[in-house]
Amino acid sequence: MASKGRNTESCGIYCTAWFNHGKNPSKSATKDKYEYAVQVNAEPIGRQQKPYLDLQNRYRVIKQGKNVHVVKFNKHNNRGTVYGYVVFPLSPKAPVNVGRRGPIAFVHDQSIIMAEETTKPARVYISVNSPQLNFQKKEGSPSWCNGGTISPTRYSEVDETLLYCSKSTGHDIHIDLRNNNKWSTLRSLKVGGSDKIYRASNYLQPGGAPTQNPLKFINLRNGADTEVSYQ
Repeated sequence: MASKGRNTESCGIYCTAWFNHGKNPSKSATKDKYEYAVQVNAEPIGRQQKPYLDLQNRYRVIKQGKNVHVVKFNKHNNRGTVYGYVVFPLSPKAPVNVGRRGPIAFVHDQSIIMAEETTKPARVYISVNSPQLNFQKKEGSPSWCNGGTISPTRYSEVDETLLYCSKSTGHDIHIDLRNNNKWSTLRSLKVGGSDKIYRASNYLQPGGAPTQNPLKFINLRNGADTEVSYQ
């Protein structure tokens, strides 16, 4: 981990960070605002035996507004340029412009997206996730489900509701690629980490290489991400 310009060794399955940003961070003075970045799968740097956040790999905020936040990392893990996108409106009235650089030009739906472009080999990786679980009542729910409530008030009700009383319905996310003609072959497709390349049409439209700029990720469920790569 990198904190105040110093590398601190850490190990474990996960890491938790806590920020005391006050009761109303949106009203904070400029000096109280902060940004943070997490570099996933960091690699050893130079003669270091442990992976650390490369302090030279600065990120840059490309866009920051009420509709979208976009950040850019250069040469992530010595591979390619990584872009992170968060689109906030639940149903944007118009496609959201996510900037002049990167593989994605517009996003049509609320979403969390990461994209990476590499040169050796020349590929684009896009991972898409919907923050909406779209819970609905399950058919044939047990009587104690209380109508398939999705607003539990006790911890035990949370477990019962998620397991037995509600289901996550499919959600679609439509993006516009900046240069669809660069990519001719769908190399991989994973849903929640599982390989779904042979069922691409169930999760992606079009199911092969994009022939036009629009690309639609379909049937996003249960908070799982869909990740594709093109060559």
